[in-house]
Amino acid sequence: EVLGSVEGNAQYIEVLDKIKASVSKKSVSKADEARILENENIRTAIVDFLVDGKARVSDITKGVNAILGTDFTSNKVSAQVTVLKNEGIVTREVDKKIAFFSLA
Repeated sequence: EVLGSVEGNAQYIEVLDKIKASVSKKSVSKADEARILENENIRTAIVDFLVDGKARVSDITKGVNAILGTDFTSNKVSAQVTVLKNEGIVTREVDKKIAFFSLA
C-alpha cells in the first residue's frame, strides 16, 4: 500500500509542498517582462493603426514600425495580430486570397 506509506510521512509531504510551491510561483524574468511589454506596445500600435480601416499584415507592420520607431518583422507583428483576432478585437477577412484585418 503505497498511499498509506506516503500519508503522514513528513519527508514526502515536505518534498511535495516544495514542488507545489515551485510550480505555483512561476517567476517572470526581466527578459519575459520586457517581451510582454513589447508585445503589448505592438498590439496597442496595431489597434491605433487599424482605426483608419482594414489593412494587410505587411501594411500593419509598416504602420506599427512608423508609430513605434522600430524595425519589427511581419512575423512578429502577425503574431500579435493573431492574438488580437483571438481576443475578438480584430477581425480577419479574406479577399482574393489576401487576408485583411480591421477592428471588430
